[in-house]
Amino acid sequence: MKLTHEDGAASSPTQPPLPPPPVTPYALLRPMLRAGRWVIFLAMAAALLFGHHALDLPGVRLAIAAALFLYALFSTVLLRTRVLTPAVVVGVAATDLAFAALLVEGTGGVRSPFFGFYYLIVVASAVFYEVLGGLVAALAVILITAVGEWLGLHGPAPPSGSAMLSTLPYLLVAAVVAGYLTAQLKREMERHREAERGALVLEMQRQSAEREMALAREVQQAALPAVPSPVAGLEIGVRFRAAGEVGGDFYDFYRRGSELGLLVGDAGGKGVPAALVGTTAMHFFHTQAPGLGLEGWCQVFNRELEERAPAYMLATAFCCRLDGSAGRGVWVNAGHPPPVLCRAGGSPILLEGHGLALGVTEEVAYAEKELALAPGDVLVIYTDGLTEALRPDGRLTGVEPLLAWLPALVSLDAAEIAEKVEAHVLEIATLRDDLTLVVIKKQDP
Repeated sequence: MKLTHEDGAASSPTQPPLPPPPVTPYALLRPMLRAGRWVIFLAMAAALLFGHHALDLPGVRLAIAAALFLYALFSTVLLRTRVLTPAVVVGVAATDLAFAALLVEGTGGVRSPFFGFYYLIVVASAVFYEVLGGLVAALAVILITAVGEWLGLHGPAPPSGSAMLSTLPYLLVAAVVAGYLTAQLKREMERHREAERGALVLEMQRQSAEREMALAREVQQAALPAVPSPVAGLEIGVRFRAAGEVGGDFYDFYRRGSELGLLVGDAGGKGVPAALVGTTAMHFFHTQAPGLGLEGWCQVFNRELEERAPAYMLATAFCCRLDGSAGRGVWVNAGHPPPVLCRAGGSPILLEGHGLALGVTEEVAYAEKELALAPGDVLVIYTDGLTEALRPDGRLTGVEPLLAWLPALVSLDAAEIAEKVEAHVLEIATLRDDLTLVVIKKQDP
């Protein structure tokens, strides 16, 4: 029974810390608030010089001018050194409204040429606090104007109806429009910020994945063995090419006296999981196969893979044991593509016959078959990266090209044969999977 493992909390690359969201859009209006200090100051100065007679009381003009100048300086410094929190903004806006009311109500109320400053305050409030803030500011202006007209600060003649209709209702319209547009702007800014955050997270994940894959490739390359030292009577050539950063192909050797043990396999899938299965198989073969034998190794590793790996994780393997001096040995094929044997002066043949792939089911038996190599014979073990390479016309290469090339290559040594076969494959097709080639050539002992 195959066991499946569920990973309840998948790990993910560390996400970069993100800055706290800005008080939108305070930063955009900071220059406007600073400039507003001096606009109001200059407007009030003009009103004091040329304004309504209500400001002609002794010392009033000078006191108002001094207060306005000090406020302009203080608020400018405040806006340069403090963070624009809601409290700061409300305080500045309220003081602006007070000075604007003094300016407007002292120069004619609704008929004042400076009534437009009310609109600036209403719009600024709508920008900071959307429709609600704009309506509050507009209602405050309407209340101030109504009180000024009720108290008769501007003389006995009330303002005309057209003047009222062209001013006060527009304040409400300005509040609603500015607040609505600001709400839209905030949402767009938030969406833009979320998009930037998503792009940043994806980039960090991509970089983390690249680092992990590079590390996995280094580990896999370090785990793959070098060609073993010469075994009397045998030449060995190896070529390995991963289709991605890491591959599912694996191979390993062990040497015991004049005996050479060889494993070539392919773990299902690609990437890190396949590489982990391949690395485990190599270690298990190197440490257990000399004692268990090929049949025993296949039985035990099949059981381990079937019980401990996820249900989808399978592997194919071809393993053999050869006596270099005598040229005799045995082999076992667990669902792997059949190797090609080319006798000296003869035609290549396939070593047919194999059992189930490793990890399919525990109820499977593997049998050893005998192999004899005479001087000049060449055995080529390969993975399906060779047979499933894609030709330009869309067809797979299959094993036929290897059968056609090999007779012309048998006079070369094993390493050269492996290089030539790899070069031929890359010349006629594009690899879609990992490619492993192990060539064994029998020489005179």
